[in-house]
Amino acid sequence: MLKYLLVGLLVFAWAGCGGEAEEEHQLTAAKGNCYYGGILRLTEAEYLRTLFPPAITDPVSARIATQVYDGLFHIDPADSRLKPLLVQSYEANADSTAFVFTLKKGVFFHDDDCFKDGKGRELKALDVQFCLANMCRQLPDNQSFYLMRGLFKGAARFYQSKLPQAAFEGVTVLDDHRLQINLERPYPQLPELLALPQFLIYPLEAFERYGTERPRAVGTGPFRLALVEREIAVTLERNPRYHRRDTYGNQLPFLETVNVQFIPDKRSELAEFRNGHSQIMYRMPPDQFVEILGLETGAVQTGLAGAVLAHQPEMITHCLVFNLRRPIFQNPALRRAFAHSIDRDVLQGTVLNGEGQGPADHGVSPPMMEYTSDTLVRSLAFSPDSARQLLAKSQIPDEKIKLLLYPDGSRNILVGISLIEQVKRAVGIEWSLEPRPLAAFTEQLLKGDFDVALLSFATYRDNPAAVLAPFYGKNAVSNGGKTYPNFMAYQSPAFDELYEAAQAAKGRTALRKAQLP
Repeated sequence: MLKYLLVGLLVFAWAGCGGEAEEEHQLTAAKGNCYYGGILRLTEAEYLRTLFPPAITDPVSARIATQVYDGLFHIDPADSRLKPLLVQSYEANADSTAFVFTLKKGVFFHDDDCFKDGKGRELKALDVQFCLANMCRQLPDNQSFYLMRGLFKGAARFYQSKLPQAAFEGVTVLDDHRLQINLERPYPQLPELLALPQFLIYPLEAFERYGTERPRAVGTGPFRLALVEREIAVTLERNPRYHRRDTYGNQLPFLETVNVQFIPDKRSELAEFRNGHSQIMYRMPPDQFVEILGLETGAVQTGLAGAVLAHQPEMITHCLVFNLRRPIFQNPALRRAFAHSIDRDVLQGTVLNGEGQGPADHGVSPPMMEYTSDTLVRSLAFSPDSARQLLAKSQIPDEKIKLLLYPDGSRNILVGISLIEQVKRAVGIEWSLEPRPLAAFTEQLLKGDFDVALLSFATYRDNPAAVLAPFYGKNAVSNGGKTYPNFMAYQSPAFDELYEAAQAAKGRTALRKAQLP
């Protein structure tokens, strides 16, 4: 079996063609030199936070959840293109305010005790309506309403009410396998939006029985959830009734079992990979990035024989955010002083050893996006003199500022230490480091329990709205004491006006009618 060391976006290789079999597992031949059976072992540096789709805000939960659930659409990892998943075909009206989706027939939920006799039933349009309506309910773990508000018809009214599912104007069920999504405004990018993990589909029966409990998940995906050992591992088992097939006609998936181990230390994780105890590792320790990648020698280094290195850029921006609920940070001059104190070239070249495309000199949108500008937006340059001048006009914090972060192996720890040293050297402000596991880190962000945080804004598509949404003022609305995605309560009427205008723009060509395979 090949081993995959991934630098960038992890793509699960749930394949079984032409690979080497694991000795302890019997494989069964399929068409096209493919085989059924075997175990895939991989590691994650952070723990599983949730498997309830509307609560998914982190990549670890998303990667596991997308193997248990299906959405209407997904992004094909082979070519990063939008592909149908539960949808057979769809049509949009002329101004892209109404979409009719026809669901695939013969798609079944996993067998589970939540169903009568434990047998998973067929997916219906009512299930899609239920899941989308849930995203517009004031559930304690719903962090997805911002995706619906102002877009899905009646979403705001439904959010403020306790109406039944059928009263949600945003989705009309036409029959068992057809539904219509009704929008407040033109939005030709709706299929792309529906590919997000928050739109994964689950049955009413599972929600009524298990609620939003983390260890339980029932979907239509290629694997069913077999075991969750908190902060240790997750085991997934093959779904024998999965609806997808490969080009040879073989029913997917090929693997019998997937085991995900949580190892928070990157060096320990790499040791497990080297010793053959895992076949996939996502991201390397920063201090070994140059060596393993062969950036100096021109060749992938020794000690990883048989490994395949998948190296591709992520659409992700890392940045510091200030909690603007704290009066001390409401002063723009103080925030600018911080920005002028940080040498991002040092972070990129010395701390991260070149892992990353470079400093965000032209705004928060990743540079590979089609819509980024290298002229209209200019970031604040490293300038300790400017930082000290700004600080002279600002109130200096009386106490140490707490920098909240999740370790991400050790990468963010190294970045955090460098940030603290740079700001102290430039303007003398004291910081303290508060590392948290990803689940605890996310909870503190949701509750606004932080001073400054090291955040990552990511998207899987060329859509700047995904990285700009955290700055939109209306996304600072609290739901049950939790705020997402505008954790920092940033407010700017000028930004909001531009953001709303951009969302309503018709800058892309919409596919009005599509018959999808």
